[in-house]
Amino acid sequence: MNEPYGLSKSQYRKLIESPVVSARMLSEKIVKPDCVYRYRRLGHMNNGSWKENCFWEDDIDGICMFSVPDSFNKNDSDDCKVRFDNDTVLGYMSLGDRRLADKKTNAKIDSILNDYKASLQKRMRVGCFTSVEPSSLDMWNDPNFGDDGRGVCFKYVVDEDNFYPDKLSFLPVLYDDSPYDSTKVMKFVVDYAKDNNNQQAANGMVCLGYGHTLIKPTKYENEHEWRLVVPIRDNKAHLAYFDNDHEKKRDMSSAISAVYLGPRFDELIDFEKYKCAIINRWRSKDVPIYQMVVEDGEHIKPVEIISE
Repeated sequence: MNEPYGLSKSQYRKLIESPVVSARMLSEKIVKPDCVYRYRRLGHMNNGSWKENCFWEDDIDGICMFSVPDSFNKNDSDDCKVRFDNDTVLGYMSLGDRRLADKKTNAKIDSILNDYKASLQKRMRVGCFTSVEPSSLDMWNDPNFGDDGRGVCFKYVVDEDNFYPDKLSFLPVLYDDSPYDSTKVMKFVVDYAKDNNNQQAANGMVCLGYGHTLIKPTKYENEHEWRLVVPIRDNKAHLAYFDNDHEKKRDMSSAISAVYLGPRFDELIDFEKYKCAIINRWRSKDVPIYQMVVEDGEHIKPVEIISE
């Protein structure tokens, strides 16, 4: 991460790791891009047979599916993992809490704390976007995003209503091989619980933590990812952002300003069906649709589909 977002890599990491800087506060310090993109594959080969992705129609309609970050990245099982040192956190606890814990075996204590870490991951929804433009082959060539050129890409105008409404954050991923450690944040939360005698409030604060969703290894830095992080609250306040009481979906079609078909889109099985669905959905909205074309084996450009 250089300076394009208004902060150096070291400055950004320091703010992410601060227990007193909220995601909203950090979001206000970041210079956001005017637009971002989302690359989607519409299906995949399974044992020699073509299998449609179950949400392909939602993708084409502009409905974004937000992921539960406990297991959403099959290529990196550590993505969004909550980390803190169990022994250190146990030491933060009050004497009474520690005496109660001492009645349990160390293995039992570790199990409880590890379950707690997993539960925190489940109390968030993450929407993933990128600043990589479709004129670059990087995302098209990735089988998990551009489906080796057979996928589709949506361009979004970054507006407040969709990307950073009140209490939500839209932030760039920091690429660093040192993962985020929540141990210091846990001390802040335990101290808060002691001072306020309110464990429920403390748990709510932890659920608003976001640092573990924003740091990925440097091997992924070509993704230039931005993440929209939505905390799941017991009072269901998060449902105001999602559609129809669904904790994972939001219709973001109002932010879509262009659609791009991958350079190998016509290699999809039944590609005509998907192409017609895209044209029928977006032509009436006056959203331009482009076919990406590779020139000289390395350069790629969009060619607008005028009529079909």
